[in-house]
Amino acid sequence: MMVLSLVPATQLCYGLICKSNFREKVEKMVKGIAAQRKKVHFKPGNPYFPRKNVALMSEEGACSSSAEEDASSQPENLPRPLLRPRRNLQGEQPNLGNFIISERQYLSILETLHMDLLKHDEDCNSRQLFITDRHKLGLGQKHAIGCKNCKFVSKRVQTYDECKASKRPAVNLKYGAGLLDTPIGIDGGNILLASMDIEPPARSAMQRIMNLVSEKTIELNKKDMEEKRRLVVKHNKEHGVKDPNHLSLSFDGRYNANRMFSSYKPGQASSQAYGVAIENHTEHKYVVALAVQNKLCWTGAHLRNKGFKVTCPGGHTGCTANLPYMKPHSERKMAYDIADELSKEDILVRTLTTDGDTQAYLGMTEFYEQHLDKVWTVTRKADPQHLSITQMKKARRSDWSKSMFPGRTTLKARREACAALSMDIRTRCNAIIEKLKERGNGDITSQLHFLPQVCRATVECYAGNCSYCPHDSLICGGTGGVGDWWFHSQFLPTRDVHRLDMTENDKLLMASVLQVRLSEQAVKSVSDNTSTQKCEAFNRGVLSTLPKHVNLSKNFEGTLHAKTLKLNNSLEYSVQTKTSSLTGEPLAKASKYLAQASERGKHHQKYQKTDTYRRQRKSRRAAMERRYYKSKKEGNYEEEYSKGQLDDPGHHNY
Repeated sequence: MMVLSLVPATQLCYGLICKSNFREKVEKMVKGIAAQRKKVHFKPGNPYFPRKNVALMSEEGACSSSAEEDASSQPENLPRPLLRPRRNLQGEQPNLGNFIISERQYLSILETLHMDLLKHDEDCNSRQLFITDRHKLGLGQKHAIGCKNCKFVSKRVQTYDECKASKRPAVNLKYGAGLLDTPIGIDGGNILLASMDIEPPARSAMQRIMNLVSEKTIELNKKDMEEKRRLVVKHNKEHGVKDPNHLSLSFDGRYNANRMFSSYKPGQASSQAYGVAIENHTEHKYVVALAVQNKLCWTGAHLRNKGFKVTCPGGHTGCTANLPYMKPHSERKMAYDIADELSKEDILVRTLTTDGDTQAYLGMTEFYEQHLDKVWTVTRKADPQHLSITQMKKARRSDWSKSMFPGRTTLKARREACAALSMDIRTRCNAIIEKLKERGNGDITSQLHFLPQVCRATVECYAGNCSYCPHDSLICGGTGGVGDWWFHSQFLPTRDVHRLDMTENDKLLMASVLQVRLSEQAVKSVSDNTSTQKCEAFNRGVLSTLPKHVNLSKNFEGTLHAKTLKLNNSLEYSVQTKTSSLTGEPLAKASKYLAQASERGKHHQKYQKTDTYRRQRKSRRAAMERRYYKSKKEGNYEEEYSKGQLDDPGHHNY
């Protein structure tokens, strides 16, 4: 609780020209302060209750006091009012709540307290200890312990370990580093502490700590990604690559919005985005570069609301935005920045695997055209999974004849059969590409001359003519038995589609659908056996700490780099590295749990790559397809969801 002093007012008045209006303002200010002290801060009877009269301005311009008139009414040796008096803890009920204490400091406190009590009074047989004073520093505290029986009061002792590089409590920095690995934020973490009856730290103090931890984490992860790039170059040298500094990367961008455009906000719906580049040379698939675009700046928004004319980015100190709010996110610019970062280490991007909705390879090409003396072209590679989705969409949107699916008279039934056919075409094309790789010993480009025959045999096989299958289809024996594709199909027999009555137009449509995956250009685009699936997995991992509905204006980049440090290494390495760099000491008791958690994660990743797991997963999916269609056929599965219910009067009755 703060009490204002009147001494600065007298210093302000001394030597000034005593105009009437200025004197009236000062008198009004002084009277207001005195009234506030009487009304708010203290009650009568309190030893700190203020004097009745206050300093007023004299007619000559100097300040005078009526202290002589009130000297008889004031007690002698009145203590000076405290600016921030501490609360008295003696009247509080002891042992309430919890707090965090270091084991090292706990033993030191016990030893020191025991020795001090013996020195003070050895005959005190009934120790009644209590905390006489408590000074809170986030999750750390400083205590003074007293004894009610012998009136002993110890010196103030701290319950936390200090950082080696500073006097900060180490527990606060560890708490901030832990929050950086979770999506709950400061408020969620404080609620968790309050639920355990631990007094949470101040939000403003924790925000400063989080900013410090975020900056340190960004620095650590950038050094780690630099080390990973050196490992990739070393790997290429060991495997005899002609140009080890020429890398093959996969790139993908992620936005903090579920939709690209919003129904209530102009322009893009997202305000934060990042691009990730992952190498395709080692089995680890390291993240080698990140590019962040942030439109949010809390400080700039606060200043603008206060009337200051500031612009973001870069228009004021501490600006966190690096992109104007009305400028859209650009994966092309992200790729440009990544190429710029890699070029500082003489690393060039040879091929870039992307999905179908980005121009990232153009950004890298633009950078090399501007900054390289030689001609350098970045070859764009396609992701097989995105190509498959494109093929499925084309199959569903094709104008098949009404007689193509026998027995399907309704539009809904034909759509279901068309969906099953699209999934079957995707699975069959994937199997054909794998067979072509086996024939070419991994080099699929050497088998391009087989593609026309394969496409012709596949179309005729779907039409019911398997005469070409034994020689050209690669995956269908054409015998009508176990070696037939229709026998092993996961989707068509399950949906009671046992034959297709295709017209000549249907055959042309089928050939065009197959060309999405089995054309010469499409096969060349996937010839390097690279994909963006590791980028998608990285995005799913980041989603656990950076949900799309949460906007972190200041610590967005730090949280992203913290997750990258973990995914590039392990949980144990990331936590221990952050903690030791922030506090100067590694974790002690938690190291065993971190090692076990990291081992479980590595075992799970290794198991997911085994052939046994993949066969079991495929078998489970096929069984789910059969059970789903069986329950739907028996009438046990009814969908109530359908679009446009408000537009169709038959779906509702108000």
